[in-house]
Amino acid sequence: MREQRQVGLWTIALTFLRLGVVGFGGPASHIALMQEQLVERRGWIERDRFTEALGVTSLIPGPNSSELAIHTGYLMGGQAGALVAGVCFALPATVLMILLSMAYFCAGRFSVRADLFAGLQPVVIAVIAFTLWRLRAAVRSGLLAGVAVAVAILTVLLPAFEPVWLLAAGALTFGTWRGDTRRATRGEVSTSVALTLPIILGAVAGAAALPALAWVFVKTGALLFGGGYVLIPLLQPEALARGWLTKTQFLDGIALGQATPGPIVTTSAFVGYAVAGVPGAVVATVAIYVPSFVFVMAGTGPFLRSFRDRPAVSAFTRGVSAAALGAIAGAGVTLGRVGLNTPLKALIGIVALVALLRRAPIWLVLPAAAGVSILVGVIR
Repeated sequence: MREQRQVGLWTIALTFLRLGVVGFGGPASHIALMQEQLVERRGWIERDRFTEALGVTSLIPGPNSSELAIHTGYLMGGQAGALVAGVCFALPATVLMILLSMAYFCAGRFSVRADLFAGLQPVVIAVIAFTLWRLRAAVRSGLLAGVAVAVAILTVLLPAFEPVWLLAAGALTFGTWRGDTRRATRGEVSTSVALTLPIILGAVAGAAALPALAWVFVKTGALLFGGGYVLIPLLQPEALARGWLTKTQFLDGIALGQATPGPIVTTSAFVGYAVAGVPGAVVATVAIYVPSFVFVMAGTGPFLRSFRDRPAVSAFTRGVSAAALGAIAGAGVTLGRVGLNTPLKALIGIVALVALLRRAPIWLVLPAAAGVSILVGVIR
């Protein structure tokens, strides 16, 4: 197997800034964008490596697409690449959310047109289908295909237990390996911990002026299993109980997080701004991302690199990768109940899928669909 290609930090920064700017549509869209740009178009990451990263990041808490950005940055540029990729991917949405928060609290509440979401929802379903088609090689055996189908069904029926299904899939395929049983060295993991420690200390120091805000968002980031929307039940009780926001304001913040590119956890900037202005927005955003950077840069990133050629680890990650694709498919079914529930949405979804299969850029399909939906809404 060829050595993983190394990419310059400046190139990584520009690439993930661009992905952060056009990353509308939620985690499935972000994953498809990364797969298209990093694997298919540029060839910076092997397809198997990408699916490995996708599977493993699905097991750890935090926003999956952001952690995938950190992980792919690690594959291309080590610790520095992981830090640059994660920061640049989140930066555009964070800046935009701070600006929207300033406008919201200065001018009074405003709402986001429902037509915007009506156009984005079917495209998200199309993007999920497109991503599954592109990554179908991860289920190249009957066992892995069965794992993917089973996890898809379980994700629809019991979505809260998604991490359990992923671990169970890895354990199942782990039992199929035969080979090297030597213990791996821990040098790279130790080095990763040492290199990551300054990031943690810097984040804590920056948050020291606002300890309550920092604590709430670090805790939320560390418990954020199952994707960005788990942010709502984790954060809403804290924000309301502490009097930071009203329920209406919190829901408006979630809507703005959906309307902006990048991960929905940038809603943290909205809550932080409500508490302490721009400094509060920065502290909240940094705090919610600290667990993700630590888990990847000091854990899963060096783990995969150190253990990648071990048959046992390869078997485990194959099962987790197949399960991750099944979980994405299950999420697509669940979202499809809303995203394709009208003839217009279904038509938009079909056209979007055809456009993606014909290699139309995702960053063009998403705003085009939103524009069509808004236009139809205005005409009505």
